[in-house]
This record gives sequence, C-alpha cells and structure tokens, in this order.
Amino acid sequence: MRLLIHCGDDTLTDFRWANFDEATGSAEMVWQAAGEGELDDVASQNPYPVIIVIPQQCVYLARVELPEKVSRQVLGAIEYQVEDQLAQDIESQHFALGDTSENPISIAVVSRTIMERCMELAQRRSLRLIQVIPELFLCPWTGEGVALTEGYAGCLLRYGDYLGLKCSAQALPAMLELVKRDVDTDSIRFYASELEATPELEGYTLERQALNSVKPGFVDAPLIDLQQREYQLASKWYG
Repeated sequence: MRLLIHCGDDTLTDFRWANFDEATGSAEMVWQAAGEGELDDVASQNPYPVIIVIPQQCVYLARVELPEKVSRQVLGAIEYQVEDQLAQDIESQHFALGDTSENPISIAVVSRTIMERCMELAQRRSLRLIQVIPELFLCPWTGEGVALTEGYAGCLLRYGDYLGLKCSAQALPAMLELVKRDVDTDSIRFYASELEATPELEGYTLERQALNSVKPGFVDAPLIDLQQREYQLASKWYG
C-alpha cells in the first residue's frame, strides 16, 4: 500500500491524497482534498510509504541528444545541455534523469525550492518518502500514441515515455496541434471514470477506456523519480 500526496501548486500546501495498492489498485483512485494543516492526521491514519506528486506545471521535461559514448562527467553536468531552454538560473534548478541507456536522454527539471520543501515535509512529519514524481506519470501509458486523462485541476496529455504536458480543457485543441509535431496520430486514448464526460475534439477520435481497468502511469511504465542526486534517500536530508 502507498499513500499518494498530490500537491496543487508549487507551495505544496493544499493537496489531495489517496491510498493505492500497487498489486491490485487501478488508475481510478479515491482522492480526498486536504490542506497542509491536515497532513499530520492524514499520515497518521494512513501509515504507508509516501509518494509525493508534483504538479506538472512545476516540472519541465526535455530531451538531450548525447555522443554515443557518454561518460559519468557528461551525465553529471547534463544541466548545461538544456541551460538555453530554461528561463531560470540552472543553479536554482534540480535535474533528474530518465533511462540513461537511451539516447536522446530524458530530463525532468524542477525548482530546488520545491524539492527542499518535499524533503522538509517528509522529515518534519516523519513520512516514509519513497518517491517524488511529476504529475504526468499518473496518466496510464501503453508505450505508444497519445493518452489523455484528468489531472489535478487540468488535463494530462502524455505522448511518450517521458513526454507530456498539462493544460486546461479549453487549451486542449491548441496543445494537440503541438503534440502532432512529435506524434502523428488522429486517435487518442481517453482514460476516464464512468461518470466523466468524453470531450469533443474536432479531428480526433477518442478511444475511451475505463480508469479502473488500467494501472496508473507510475506502475509498470517508464518513470522519472525526482529523488536523485542530493535528494536520494541516502542523502544528507536523511542523515
């Protein structure tokens, strides 16, 4: 069993939470809203290892093409490969890697302030924090095509192992036009609960699939855990 803490914004104050059984659970979770002042009660009543989910709008996803033979030094300084894509000083950002055997290699970038806030919450409330993941990886994923599901106050659109975005329902048509640069498809897998309405998207066929029939995207699918480098479990934060 896992306790998922899904934060609403970069302050990590308001959140929703759910329990999830990796052996039997599905992507259709029973989320409950709460505020930071309620975290102690939620954690004490649900004493399971914790996964913190970072809002997708707070995480920048990128890919970097590297030379055929990559040294540890190159991987250790990979932030400089995406420096020109970021509007922030790279020293203020944390960089986590996807599968390092792939090329291009995928990178998730998040503010160090957010990561330090996660570590502070875990330490102050004695949470058994096992993962910090971008919200995108809640979206079920088969390994191909385009997948769509509802996120926390927005839609999650996943179109690669480590590619995706979050947007409002109104912005979906425009975002799909951007996605078509990477994935040439007119069909979208729409993962939804039974009562959720199917959106109308001109020019696209939506293949509806029940959330309770699939696993969420952080189970048995590619994932970037933001707990890397100094934020690993064995780091100074857990000394």
